[in-house]
Amino acid sequence: MEAAVGVSWGEPAAPAVVRQAIGLGPEVPTVSRKNAVASPPADPPVARPAALPRLWRATRERFFPSFAHPNFGRLWRANAGAMTAHFVQFLAQGWLVVELTNSPFTLGLLSFFMSLPMLVLSPVGGLLADRLSRPRLLMMAQSVNGLTALTIGILVATGAIAVWHLAISATLTGAMFALSVPARYALISESVPRALVRNAVALNATTMNLARVIGPALAGLIVGAAGIAAAYFTMLGGYVWSILNVRRIDADEQRPRAQGSPLSILRAGFVYVINTGPIRSLMVLTLAPALFSYPLTMLLPAFVKQDLQAGVQDLGLVTSALGAGAVLGALALVAAPEVRRPGRLAIAAIVINGALYVVLSFTRFLPFVALVLACVGMFQGVHMALTQTIVQLLVPSHMRGRVMAVWMINWGLMPLGLLPLSATAERLGTPVAMAIGGGLSLCVGVFVAFWGRQLWTLTPAGMEASIEPTGSAPDAPQAKAAGGD
Repeated sequence: MEAAVGVSWGEPAAPAVVRQAIGLGPEVPTVSRKNAVASPPADPPVARPAALPRLWRATRERFFPSFAHPNFGRLWRANAGAMTAHFVQFLAQGWLVVELTNSPFTLGLLSFFMSLPMLVLSPVGGLLADRLSRPRLLMMAQSVNGLTALTIGILVATGAIAVWHLAISATLTGAMFALSVPARYALISESVPRALVRNAVALNATTMNLARVIGPALAGLIVGAAGIAAAYFTMLGGYVWSILNVRRIDADEQRPRAQGSPLSILRAGFVYVINTGPIRSLMVLTLAPALFSYPLTMLLPAFVKQDLQAGVQDLGLVTSALGAGAVLGALALVAAPEVRRPGRLAIAAIVINGALYVVLSFTRFLPFVALVLACVGMFQGVHMALTQTIVQLLVPSHMRGRVMAVWMINWGLMPLGLLPLSATAERLGTPVAMAIGGGLSLCVGVFVAFWGRQLWTLTPAGMEASIEPTGSAPDAPQAKAAGGD
């Protein structure tokens, strides 16, 4: 029996040359109609993933690659809970003080009690961060903060609250902040590969700034609907969430620990900061927000109530606008492929931030106040994220806790600016204090722009060149400045 072979049910097959010329590809033989047999079923078409999941995966790989590492995800969630609780406290405590005393100076005084431990205990926090388990330090600090929030909430609910209770609470909060923040920041670069450090730092900054949006807005709603005590009980939930995530972090157990006496360990950290040009300039630049800009945010409750004649919900709105701008600033760094001159951008952010506070001092229209504060927050977010990125990439891992402690000492100096600005607000009005603080912050930024050349010329290549040599002594000061030009 003839077994004719052809294509398309026995039609003559086209020559191979012709098929190639017209783009049909190689001939695929089939049997004629006469001798056709059942062909095996074709493979089912491969299901293509939906467009939305593909878009999400591309977005995650482009903007959030650090979340692929479990330890960073746990740290991020822990920070989100703790920082949201912190900013709930900022609004709840501020509004409680205004209701109890109606005094801007008392607001500044309580912020003084919160800031003073940063000046005294930050070196101890850096020492502990480089010598002990960093996750355990965080768990200890969040436990104390949670118990403090629970105690103040009970005192408010029973009507027994007094200003001196808030002074003790603020002091304990500041102490735990000083002891835990060096460990918190040092953990970031241990949770991801070095290539993702900038992304991880920017995402962590986004966490804090997002908490500045959610925390005050949430506190304003809770205080308006259920009272100040409920806001403190909400804080307790945030700290419990943080503890549950921190206890699963195991990022730093294999790192080398600082050796030697406590005094020698602390001295090595200060020597490193003094002898490393970009870090030294960065620490001076941080004095601008620590002394003159950040204290002004502590006066916002008085500014909103006395100068804008607004209520607690409006305070939540403008404070959230400040945080929303900071989120945008940090996200801009997440999205940016590379910052060619991180030092210059950090300096420019401080200069613009100071100028915006001067503008704010002349503003009485609530929507415009929110807009200006959003811009203030954006440049604060850029500065904070860049500062932490530079420290994480320039400073060796065994020294990172102590360098972050020096950074925290700068914030511990905040009372030196806060108390005079609070007294000025009490006597001359909050807008005058804002104009003075913003102008001084601007001047510090301009000074560092001319004085801190090694920060001004810092490049990503210079930061990458700072990787510590293998086998270096754990506490040998590495004072080589990384710069460009």
